[in-house]
Amino acid sequence: MRAFLILTCAVVLLAVGPGPARGDHEIARWRHGHTAAVSVTFDDALYSQVAVGAPLLEERNLRGTFYLLTGDGWNEWVGYWDDWRSVAAAGHEIGSHTVTHAQLSTLSEAEMRQELEQSKQTIEAEIPGQPCLTFAYPYGDYDDFVMEVTSDYYIAARTVWSPLYLNFYPGDPYTAMDAMEVGSYSFDWPGLATPEALSGFLDSAEEYQAWFIPHIHPLDEPTAVDVYTGFLDELVSRDLWVDTVANVFRYMWERNAATLAVLSESPMEITLALTHDLDQ
Repeated sequence: MRAFLILTCAVVLLAVGPGPARGDHEIARWRHGHTAAVSVTFDDALYSQVAVGAPLLEERNLRGTFYLLTGDGWNEWVGYWDDWRSVAAAGHEIGSHTVTHAQLSTLSEAEMRQELEQSKQTIEAEIPGQPCLTFAYPYGDYDDFVMEVTSDYYIAARTVWSPLYLNFYPGDPYTAMDAMEVGSYSFDWPGLATPEALSGFLDSAEEYQAWFIPHIHPLDEPTAVDVYTGFLDELVSRDLWVDTVANVFRYMWERNAATLAVLSESPMEITLALTHDLDQ
């Protein structure tokens, strides 16, 4: 029997049918017992993401993560923050991509912290009620020190690659994901984001019960929109949990920190204690 939930309660009561109770219980690897997880992400705060990317997700009851640049030179279109507030109100995650799309490894520590902290503060001021929890490295550029400083501001940071372009739990066949090095796959690189390639990565995600994250820039070419639309249709046709980076990462984090113990069992009821030591 599996507890399909994000950890929000200490004791779980599960009613079962007549017959012997089972003593083997686990928290599902992915929410609601899905085989694998997918997060659809967008970089650079482009208008086509508001006009095309978010609505096509919402039509399928899916939610994505949008990594915004907050500097004045990156938000020229009228209604910039009103548009992103609407995206956030629809249930999408708004994350940070720095202020000026800076190459962080080339900056001083003070400059780096300004890019990381100021962008977070601006997003949280403009979009109140949704904390800015995750980050995407501009150019996919980072090193050990960049990751260390980034961890002072965000719970997770997305890169532009990973082994097999998948992210794994500890104990999985490949290297466990680092919170500051969450891998992704380029939707924009010529020849990479074909329907066949994307289907193959979803096959791999299901095979390894892993987390797949494509990252997308413009959606203003008909071919790109067609591939994107087909990809979303395939997501809803499979046994996948599709959610924001923050939600998937928090689930993994909580699952790893959880202890699930049997308090009592009978033929009709099992009482489980679900606990963790994380800061709420």
